[in-house]
Amino acid sequence: MKSSVLHFLTLLFLTACCYNCSPEDNDVLDIVQLMEAIGIQNPTLNFNLPLDKDTLLITEKGIGIYIEKHSFIDQDGNPVKDEVHLSVQEFFNGFEIFGSPVSTIHPEGLLETRGMFNINAYAAGKKVQLANNKIIRFFLPGELDQYANAKLFYGRKSNTGVIDWILPSEEPRKDIDAINWKKQIAAGLHFNFSDEEELDKKQGFFRKTPAFRDSFLRWIDLPITEQKKILEKPIAVYWTLFKDGDFEVYAIQAEIDERTKQHIVSNLNAIPNLAPFFRETQPTDVNGGFSLIFYEHELTLFDNFTLQADRLGWINCDIFLSIDRPLTDMIVVAPNKSGVMKVIFKNYKTMVTGILKNDGYFHFAGLPEGEAINIVNVYPDGSTTLFSLTESIVKPKIIELSPTKPVSIQELEWELNAIF
Repeated sequence: MKSSVLHFLTLLFLTACCYNCSPEDNDVLDIVQLMEAIGIQNPTLNFNLPLDKDTLLITEKGIGIYIEKHSFIDQDGNPVKDEVHLSVQEFFNGFEIFGSPVSTIHPEGLLETRGMFNINAYAAGKKVQLANNKIIRFFLPGELDQYANAKLFYGRKSNTGVIDWILPSEEPRKDIDAINWKKQIAAGLHFNFSDEEELDKKQGFFRKTPAFRDSFLRWIDLPITEQKKILEKPIAVYWTLFKDGDFEVYAIQAEIDERTKQHIVSNLNAIPNLAPFFRETQPTDVNGGFSLIFYEHELTLFDNFTLQADRLGWINCDIFLSIDRPLTDMIVVAPNKSGVMKVIFKNYKTMVTGILKNDGYFHFAGLPEGEAINIVNVYPDGSTTLFSLTESIVKPKIIELSPTKPVSIQELEWELNAIF
């Protein structure tokens, strides 16, 4: 935990950076740095890529990433000869997108997102890039209907520090064959909660179970040979999730060797803090368990919606919005100069970042007049995070915000996911 002094100094530094500019300049605020100062940080997934074989990765959100062997070059254009480390951040829900420096906007209009990610590669501690003749294939989860008219967009950092989106000049073309990958070992989980009475199921670990399930193999980190030894063997794991988010296993039952039991327990106990349960608005300790079984299955991605990218960095799967309304600029009062304000459209998965200018207002340019929106403002106040949610429509008038309220990070996450 950062100390309150460090918290204050960080925010003071950010504010000084914003206001050390001429009156005509936009204020440039590092949203990611501010979110981290508040305590919001989107997790980064890390993968190691072998040099000599094609690789298929599956992320926590269910995105398949297919990378051919020998795909990377260094900054001098030479083929990479060291092991490549891939970092991936995924942005799908309201909380994740709000805490990122993005706006779902294109120079020609608004976009509706179907998911975005930031992907980078490193070798020997230095950033590397895709070779000119290489592409990365992304297989997105879910029904194909939701991706109708969706396209790939690349992120571009504007002079205000916000990431907006542009289409590739020419989308890379390469034949895509069905990928029936070798058999994968997956984990089946069934959760049991021994203390459900009066639990608020809109908060806490209940919202985390899909990510928990998708991450399970990565967390326990058993070698493939060890996983195969316990295939189809039921394992019962008993745990406590404490009100501070600490997850602790206190017993495990299974017909497996003791070393494997200890390995599973130690890795589960090392899981980063999870969202605690709430009872009567207060965090609470909860006991529970799950039954676990490992099994093999064929992974087929041919039917998934597919994007192809010829570069790394910010990538978005978006749909152009055609809203038959006149466009207008909107101005909102800024209650604090070290805050983040975003407009979240009620009828679209669209979120636009406000630009704080020297006049003391957040500015939003080119929004469809009369469209229903939520205006979300978040800013720190000492050791507290203040949050306001203002329902409105887009209009060419100065808008005052609803009163703020203090929120925890978990409460902020719930609020943002509920409206996006």
